Amino acid sequence: MRTFVTLFALAWAPAALAFQTITIDGTNDFTAEAELPAGGGGVWFVEHDADKVYFGIFAKGLGSGSSTEFVWVYIDTNPGGATGSTLGVVYNTQEPVLPFEADFHFRWKADNSYTNMLDYNDGSWTSDNLGADNFGIAAFQDGDYLEFSIPLASLGNPTTIRWVGAMINEQGGAESTYFQTPDVNPGGYDSDFTSFHTRTVAASSTPVPALPVWGLLAMAGMLGAAGAGAAGRRDEDDSAR
Repeated sequence: MRTFVTLFALAWAPAALAFQTITIDGTNDFTAEAELPAGGGGVWFVEHDADKVYFGIFAKGLGSGSSTEFVWVYIDTNPGGATGSTLGVVYNTQEPVLPFEADFHFRWKADNSYTNMLDYNDGSWTSDNLGADNFGIAAFQDGDYLEFSIPLASLGNPTTIRWVGAMINEQGGAESTYFQTPDVNPGGYDSDFTSFHTRTVAASSTPVPALPVWGLLAMAGMLGAAGAGAAGRRDEDDSAR
């Protein structure tokens, strides 16, 4: 039993430690472990490596080419701090209440004409970095799938982030928020959010490379043998008392 438990723990350790770099090219490279459900049947994805945090969303109609629909994300880079805003950006008449003090707001327009990130400072949402790099963000859409990346340095190299995501339609008479994540948040007109995702992105959380399977099996065998030897010695010691 000792050997089996050791083998089981080692075999699963690399999956828990692994992270993934996503190429922003419109091809979904996210693993199943990165999937997060969205309201209305969509799927969000999140991953990070030592340099960037990556988001993706697959949602029916995302590729409609609409000029009034956006994919958006709000990010809190200082959990528990008072540096951001609990009110989001106004889209026509919709202004979400957020479950944290957001410091950054990413948005991508569904006609693929606009990708932007705002930061919150001095009491308002501002476009402080509208140059060619726009915080170094990148996005690519293919059909109903969108993926985008944000450099951790542009977020101030946070240790942990909290975030929510959704799509929004700002067209008069059709305003709505949908494909929201976490999916326990309500959709509909002018939705307010009460739940959020948390992710540790600090450099210190960067995983070590996983051992190949043969290495794990070898380690399991050695540890199992060592455990059996120790058990035998304990039996001998116990019998001598």
